[in-house]
Amino acid sequence: MKPPRPRLIPCSALGAYVDDDRWAWEPKLDGHRCILTVSLTGLTSAMTRHGQPCRVPDISALTIPPSTTLDGELMPDGQYIVFDFLELAGELGCCAPLSARRARLEDLFPALGRTRIIQRVDPRWALTHRLHEGVVLKLDAPYPYGETTKWLRARWAR
Repeated sequence: MKPPRPRLIPCSALGAYVDDDRWAWEPKLDGHRCILTVSLTGLTSAMTRHGQPCRVPDISALTIPPSTTLDGELMPDGQYIVFDFLELAGELGCCAPLSARRARLEDLFPALGRTRIIQRVDPRWALTHRLHEGVVLKLDAPYPYGETTKWLRARWAR
């Protein structure tokens, strides 16, 4: 399984997506992409988007239900920011649109301990303030695998 790899677009192209409600805007974080899986028995694994094991400091501090596979970012302070899921407490989500997966995450997975759900940003606010590393735009579609145009990313010029 290859998690989505958003297509890089120039910042100048972002204006075309501002008024398109099919796209959700999220900050591009400066952490490490990490797919976390907790089996039914509670065994946990963490992999990079390239399929390599990643080290999660104090993984027991992350409150994740069994039978869950989360896609997120491991931050330098050890916090795990969730932005999507493939399975959540035994419920497969990869075929559902992003809006349904997001609603399910918020229902079943409130901010607990060192695990949080990424906050969406208003497109105009994002373009004005240019915080974080950039933005990731996600189309309201099923979970994409590998190279995709359903997730787009742009980095602010430094």
